Amino acid sequence: MIQLKPNNDIEYKGFILTESGINAVGSPTLKQWELVGEFIKRSHKSVKFWQGDWLNYGEDTYPEWSQYFDESEPGADELRKEKWVAKRIPQDRRHPQLSWSHHEEVADLEPEEQERMFSVALENKLSIHKFRKLVSAYQIHLDLPELPEEELQKTDPEVFAKVQEIINSSIHTVELLESLDWQSVHKDAKDFLMSHIKKALGFYLDVLKDHDKQKSLSKAVV
Repeated sequence: MIQLKPNNDIEYKGFILTESGINAVGSPTLKQWELVGEFIKRSHKSVKFWQGDWLNYGEDTYPEWSQYFDESEPGADELRKEKWVAKRIPQDRRHPQLSWSHHEEVADLEPEEQERMFSVALENKLSIHKFRKLVSAYQIHLDLPELPEEELQKTDPEVFAKVQEIINSSIHTVELLESLDWQSVHKDAKDFLMSHIKKALGFYLDVLKDHDKQKSLSKAVV
């Protein structure tokens, strides 16, 4: 049983969990130690959704909710992100087998696209690093024309491999650009770079249009 202390410390299975660490109460058993570890892991995995749902419920229910969300406090940006992701991906579409970061990566996609990405992640047991590459590739491909099946024919596998390397490098370049602090760079500069990279990707995808593996690009990026 979990007990909340007057100072908001948590007592569970022979341990006290404080803001700065945990302390044993008496001599907890190995089983108690294991259970506390599971509690910590589950809490760490779920707390961002808890906070997001909490903020969304407050916004939807109480007119005074905003006074509990100080925009100037440290971590406000992270709370805002948690609130947004929780709203974009409601509980019935969350996957406990995937991390918060997996959900965050696809929050700006449409529900059916999110499910498609989740299915690939679950089926292939993708780490967040590989999943992030997959989602980036998918978002880039959204801006490119899709090739109908009848246009795909066999071509030199070496050509496919080389072009795939170029595409992966281009995707990595986009990831680097997106990670930059654009506050100090004019927006037109970012748009210019992104536009030309996507045009280059379009060109290299055209090289692949006679190859029957073009439809498997998402798997190649994983």
